Amino acid sequence: MKLLFENWRQYLTEMAAKTSEELPESWFIKISALQSVRGANGVRVELVEKDEEGNLRRIPGRRDPWSSVTAYKAEPGAAPCLGAYIIEGSSAPHGFGPLLYDIMMELAGKDGLTPDRSIVSSAAYNVWQYYLKNRSDIDNKQLDDVDNPQTPPLEDDCTMSSTMDYVGGYEDESATWQDSSLSKVYYKNNTETLNSLRRQNKVIEGDEVESPAIPQFIEPEAEPFDPSDPEEWDFLEELQENTAKDTKNVSKVIIFNKKNEILLLRRADKEKKWDLPGGHVQEGENFTDGASRETKEETNLDISSIKLVKTDKKDRIIKYFTAKKHNGNIILDPEEHIDYKWIKKEDLNEYSIIKRMKSVIMAQMKEIIQETEPYQRKVAKKHRKMKLRLLGRGKKTRKSTYKRAKSAPPGAGGA
Repeated sequence: MKLLFENWRQYLTEMAAKTSEELPESWFIKISALQSVRGANGVRVELVEKDEEGNLRRIPGRRDPWSSVTAYKAEPGAAPCLGAYIIEGSSAPHGFGPLLYDIMMELAGKDGLTPDRSIVSSAAYNVWQYYLKNRSDIDNKQLDDVDNPQTPPLEDDCTMSSTMDYVGGYEDESATWQDSSLSKVYYKNNTETLNSLRRQNKVIEGDEVESPAIPQFIEPEAEPFDPSDPEEWDFLEELQENTAKDTKNVSKVIIFNKKNEILLLRRADKEKKWDLPGGHVQEGENFTDGASRETKEETNLDISSIKLVKTDKKDRIIKYFTAKKHNGNIILDPEEHIDYKWIKKEDLNEYSIIKRMKSVIMAQMKEIIQETEPYQRKVAKKHRKMKLRLLGRGKKTRKSTYKRAKSAPPGAGGA
């Protein structure tokens, strides 16, 4: 099955990817040199369309109003990532993403190109997988995790946040971050794509033609802060949350309802697998607070009676919690999750979940079922144990009636 999946994805990548010869007649590649505020050099490769009068306009991407791939060298003082150009953003019409990536890699030359270090879309992930496994004209070098270095040199240190999002879960993912296609720098040993485009006069470089202007936005005059308005405080709280940085560590929560069912969320990205509520812990935040915050953000539930039950330290620290109380109605963020289910223990194997996560869930579901066993079943267990002890001593026992004693709780048995 895994081989079939890999072959199918390879087929889709090869068939969907456009070549330089497939650019429409009015489409061109514009290459611009950039520089960040802190002085890091960068490059933008964008798709533009030229009208009959020679004016250029941007071509919309899948989700953005333009189609481009942008990459910068590491900022001064940041992890160097072998001096490679780092993807900062990408968007393109269907099939043209790999073409823009190829051009960017050829422009990067001996410096190389590495994926975005903070977040990578599933479409971009498939492109990097294809580079790693199917492109003989592309070489790569391994990067090191700046937060957990495996080798002494600092030159190869790099942030691995996006890499960790694609490790250890599904059939098409890597078992360790070192194996991931997102943990490397890629080098193309030719410039065939650029050469082909230049022969077709399809490349606009430098200031040959002005790039389409971005519409000017006039900021309205700010109103004074009103402490009596709750929305003002909500805005400040949201602003503080958005400025906090995520770490690579994760909190996950097993939420139980009164029927001893657990809550699973179906992810909106990749293969739409099932997952527990939770996510990355932010800098300066403990794992318990991270579990509560992420659950609130993803489900709108306020959880309590939180208990740490498992710590996984394989590639990053993942802490699993149980929550036996919750308040609120479930509201999902459609960009993160598309469905939710309350699942019984016997139905768990019907849902595709990360193996390590499934084992933790199963153990906790068994434990809570044992904790909430009916009183009469506990009495029966005690009687069986006593019977075995007495039989070992050669004594006979009478069959238990399990009638409720005076001290037994109402409803536990008897008349």
